[in-house]
Amino acid sequence: VDGTLLDSKQRLSERTAAALREAAELGVRTVVATGKTRGPWARKLYDELGRDNKKMPGLFIQGLITCDGLGKTIKSRTLDKAYVKDILRFAQARDCTIVAFCDTKIVCSTRNELTDKVLDYGEPEPVECGDLLAKSDEYDVNKLLLFCDDADVQRYRLEVRGSSLSDACDVTVAVSGMLEFLPKGASKGAAVRELCESLEIDLANVLALGDGENDKEMLTYAGVGVAVGNASDATKAVADIVLDETNDDDAVAVAIERY
Repeated sequence: VDGTLLDSKQRLSERTAAALREAAELGVRTVVATGKTRGPWARKLYDELGRDNKKMPGLFIQGLITCDGLGKTIKSRTLDKAYVKDILRFAQARDCTIVAFCDTKIVCSTRNELTDKVLDYGEPEPVECGDLLAKSDEYDVNKLLLFCDDADVQRYRLEVRGSSLSDACDVTVAVSGMLEFLPKGASKGAAVRELCESLEIDLANVLALGDGENDKEMLTYAGVGVAVGNASDATKAVADIVLDETNDDDAVAVAIERY
């Protein structure tokens, strides 16, 4: 969604909306796959896409939540509660702000400028719980999002790989300065593959578009993986097609119209 479907100002262009509406009218099934919750941004997006797309299934929080066309959660994968505590201690030891994504909620100890960055992406307002580590057992956590300097991202990744956390979680980056902790083996790509199997759709007939590191597996699994022009070099490297057009140039519409 961010960096691909929406432009750099979090807007859906009319050309892209029209291309998706036309595809729906032709019977093409479209699925939103995102690292975000099914929050306020999703309701706005579905309204803009029109009637034929309002029953669009969705893969949220990096594919950890699968919703049917009515918005009902049909599958949810969470982090083991013991490892949630370990990850929270990892963040605490490095004096990093961290939030927990719990279905449609985002929970934090206390709100600050970092926790509220999620609001820039149309996410729900973070809910303060006082002490996330102490109260973590009260929540079913899909993923944890740690805020850090870009320079620390790779260092923290290496530290995770060298610890017991590597047995229970994977880390990825969707947005610069935000390190995400997911259940082991979880990804948008894995969720797309599972959804296609349940709908009896051959992956060879799937067109996937993305821009970030967290899109790489999805582009690899799809019959046609398309990286938009503003995608990372690593994402472009695994794509079947790399567009010149960016998310500010209606890249999604271009891909639908061409392919």
